[in-house]
Amino acid sequence: MSDKFADLIFDEDHTDHDIRVVVGSSRLMPDVKVIAAFDRAVGPGRTYLAPIRWIDTAARASEVQGPRSPLLDDLRRQAVNLRSKIRSMDKLGLSTIRFSEKFAAARVFICTSRASDSSVWNLGRRFLEEVGAAMNERVVSQVDYDQRRKHPDLGSALESIDFKTKHEPSAIATIAAFDCILQRNGILLRDSRWSVRGVGDLGIRIVRLLVQRGVRSVHAFDIDPQRTRPLLSVPEVKVCASEEEFLASDVHAQVSAAEAGWLNMSVAERIVSSRTLIAFGGPEAGLDRNSEAIRLATSTGKTFIPSMLCGSLGLVSNMIEVLGQDEDLADQEQRLRALVGRIASLAAEKNVHFHQAFGEYLSAS
Repeated sequence: MSDKFADLIFDEDHTDHDIRVVVGSSRLMPDVKVIAAFDRAVGPGRTYLAPIRWIDTAARASEVQGPRSPLLDDLRRQAVNLRSKIRSMDKLGLSTIRFSEKFAAARVFICTSRASDSSVWNLGRRFLEEVGAAMNERVVSQVDYDQRRKHPDLGSALESIDFKTKHEPSAIATIAAFDCILQRNGILLRDSRWSVRGVGDLGIRIVRLLVQRGVRSVHAFDIDPQRTRPLLSVPEVKVCASEEEFLASDVHAQVSAAEAGWLNMSVAERIVSSRTLIAFGGPEAGLDRNSEAIRLATSTGKTFIPSMLCGSLGLVSNMIEVLGQDEDLADQEQRLRALVGRIASLAAEKNVHFHQAFGEYLSAS
């Protein structure tokens, strides 16, 4: 170990079902644990993508102890999920690159009861660098999707993370996917009415891109009114004062770009009752989890567009950046539009919902 990492202590290292878990800390910060999971069901020479998340152990203290603790199970599960996403990018065909031959999945939790501290984030990065060197593999880190919002005081530290979430490609993918479905239902982009819930880094880009592309109107809502303030002067945008006003908006497309877990049975009932809504979904992480709510919301023929599809170009762009290659967003958008058309045709052929056909498409060999 180099002098740079002389303070690091590796407490635990084990492999379970092809997921290697490494636990470590620092002599300088004994109250901080860094836990990393690496997918080892892949060959050598791949670059590990390692999203980093801060875990408040004061809130989750009972989950930290033991090799089969809920926290470690959660970490392993998230690493497996990222593995599936990387493999799925090959199946979606949004690039000529076979990403599963270039990348592997990792996941990192920084566990501490401390308040937000840039030195803790830096410890996480140093830990990853040392583990990567020990495995003779390249590891690149990324701040998890909501960490900048939850830790706004750590801007400079978070900006130093290896690569950053790309929001513009995800905004393009979201609009392209919804637009394809609306067009199949006879609604042109210039005639379409949209609503966007959550106008943070990604949501605000979706709203602005919709306006640039000439939609008729956009209803925007965020639980933080400061985020919608810049939109008050945009003629095409109606800022909703409440969630009720947002849900009651007379739109064709409802996009969720906010917190995970928003789609519940109550929201599904409102979606069912809408007379104009054609498509709902979006890039919100975890939007696909409530299968009962999705089943209810699609029961009257409305289309659910999964988060993986909306966020696909963001992940593709990140991986292309890591490879040091030039990206062609226009080509990727056209590939995504063609993909949505194929999946919609498959859904019609099999008489299943769009999201079900998307799942079948991904699971097909």
